[in-house]
Amino acid sequence: MTITLRLALPQDIAVLERLIPISACTLQAAYHVIERYELPLPNGLALPVVRMAKRLNVTSMPNSLFNPDSPTY
Repeated sequence: MTITLRLALPQDIAVLERLIPISACTLQAAYHVIERYELPLPNGLALPVVRMAKRLNVTSMPNSLFNPDSPTY
């Protein structure tokens, strides 16, 4: 099986909205630094390492997400 990744096209938005409970247009992924350090190498140099985590920011939510009786809650 071959999986090809591509950017979403405008006609894909409706399909994505049916697959996930909130609109695909309302999510943003932001990365924030958790830790920074240097890893010493055998040749005397140091390799800088940055550990990051992804945080999803919801910029707007439909009211149905706050309704426990809603199928998307």
